[in-house]
Amino acid sequence: MDGPESDICITPCTVISVAGFILGGILLFFLGMNYANYDWKFMPMDTYVYNMVKMVLSSILLIFAAYAFRKMVLIEGLVLFFISISSLTFAVTYLIYSETGISMINLVFGLALLGISIQTKRNKDWVLFLSTLMAGIGFMLSGFGISRPLEGLFLMASGIILASYGALQMMAAEISPGAIEHNPSHVMVTESVGMFLLGIMCLIVGLWYLDNVMSIWAQHSNSYNIAKIIISLTVMIFSFYAIFEGEFATGIAMMLFSVSAASFSFSQLLFGESRVELADVIFGVVFFVSVVSLYFRKEKLKSLAFFLLFFAITFYPLFGGDAKYYVIGIPFVLSALIIMFLSVTFSSNSGLRAFFDKNDPN
Repeated sequence: MDGPESDICITPCTVISVAGFILGGILLFFLGMNYANYDWKFMPMDTYVYNMVKMVLSSILLIFAAYAFRKMVLIEGLVLFFISISSLTFAVTYLIYSETGISMINLVFGLALLGISIQTKRNKDWVLFLSTLMAGIGFMLSGFGISRPLEGLFLMASGIILASYGALQMMAAEISPGAIEHNPSHVMVTESVGMFLLGIMCLIVGLWYLDNVMSIWAQHSNSYNIAKIIISLTVMIFSFYAIFEGEFATGIAMMLFSVSAASFSFSQLLFGESRVELADVIFGVVFFVSVVSLYFRKEKLKSLAFFLLFFAITFYPLFGGDAKYYVIGIPFVLSALIIMFLSVTFSSNSGLRAFFDKNDPN
């Protein structure tokens, strides 16, 4: 690509410090808000959906932990591993057996995180030190069953530190003077296929919500949820591809949207529940970071499309009745049309087939 060379290289450390820390921070904040919600009851939450979201998020985080171990990013990998394995254990236990798990496990994982915090302090890695210290204390409080709101506050503080650092790293990689220059062939894969599928999923979701109040089509919720799961899991694959190739703003947004869609549809199909507004609000905040990054990268139409998604998933809990369906449906449909337009025009303008024919070794 034309222009100055990037000062930032896509390394395993970059991937983990951006995607791993953002997702790890989201998971910790999500856990903390749930613990606090037990006593304070500030937001309605379906337990099965909460655990489904937690299971999907922690499974993804475990993939990043394995990637970190494979690339010898050991301390960060251990942090992501203990955060994810604790959440995954309790989520699976509840979803299968309707049990809340054993508090002793959190006590052990809390001790492990405190041990890691000592190592990070010696390395003068203050972000990881503060985050692991807070998370370790939060998990240990959970192990002793002292105070759920207090556990929640420590985990939320840890999540905010970790996710904020990851978001700052993402913005540095995307919009700083020495920002990453994306490989044209990798961009083609994400923009021509991944983004198009994201647009299709947004259109399906948007039309579904609008039809709930307009009654245009005869609908079957099971087929809707199955289609949404299949497409969202496919989008998730492309989100991994985008993240590992350094397209962090696009990849993170695609991943969070697909996690939300897949989790809620699985929960609806298996348990008849699909309400965890807290998860969408948290995802929406991170979505906004992607919106800002894309805007300053001069990808203004994509930024607008993601802003519409951010608005819908963040603010719909403030509305009731039919208004909630319009607040979700209209922005989703508009965003879908913009995303698909961008994907189709990108494929046409870049000569997608000619590019790959030219680079085919056969």
